[in-house]
Amino acid sequence: MFLEIAESQEGKGKGAPAMSVILTVGGLLVTGKLVTREAYFRDNPITTGMWEIWKEEEQKSQADHPEVASKNKERHYIHLAEVRFFSPGQPPISTPGGAGFWRGSLESIDGWMFGELREQ
Repeated sequence: MFLEIAESQEGKGKGAPAMSVILTVGGLLVTGKLVTREAYFRDNPITTGMWEIWKEEEQKSQADHPEVASKNKERHYIHLAEVRFFSPGQPPISTPGGAGFWRGSLESIDGWMFGELREQ
């Protein structure tokens, strides 16, 4: 079910409200807003500009190796914006300004729920 919800974010246009989630990953709580793979690469200050290059390479690869193209369409990662990490007994970890992005493996998610954790 979580995969279907994450994929539903792909169909939303830029500016659509993002869904907040809390994930359990390896004993940490990871909270943030679901974003598309495109938004992760396009809006992340570290990866900005990589999206166009990545898309060009993907199109070339699909043209050269159509049998691989369908496998590349499978979702393996989740992308979050405004991410924060919570560890038991520790203060939350986030980036300055709270605008951090995170990309994690779907296989590493142990549990999830809708919502957002906040510092008290």
